[in-house]
Amino acid sequence: MKPFDKKELLIRLDKLIELRILLQSHYGGQIRGISANQDDKVASVEHVFLQKIRDFVIRKMNNSDISVDDVAQNFELNKTQLYRKIKALTGLSPTLFIRGVRIQHAMELLKSSKMNVSEVAYETGFSDPSYFSRVFKETYGISPSDVS
Repeated sequence: MKPFDKKELLIRLDKLIELRILLQSHYGGQIRGISANQDDKVASVEHVFLQKIRDFVIRKMNNSDISVDDVAQNFELNKTQLYRKIKALTGLSPTLFIRGVRIQHAMELLKSSKMNVSEVAYETGFSDPSYFSRVFKETYGISPSDVS
């Protein structure tokens, strides 16, 4: 074993944990509907990766059968790799990340269009409007019918 300074090692570990928490709060906040500060210093590679996944999910939005396997296959990753990467960056499982993208898009649709709640639910890939309403309320704290 090489000699090392225990104090330095502990400081490095603390900084790595701090960085991971910063990344998770940044990207997890965006999915949960919390506006994130654009000036945050986050690694652009991770940002580009998550943006590509968001774009893919939005392109396939009306397909209620989109799965983590579909996303993994599109990005040439296996399911485990995708899970680890998304979990490390956002603190969410890929399923919750995809659902968060759908809910975020639903909020935008409710604010900007004349569609009713059921239409928005189907448009964003939810096959059951009552489930959509329940998830929306869990995420934003308000009913989708209260959004104007």
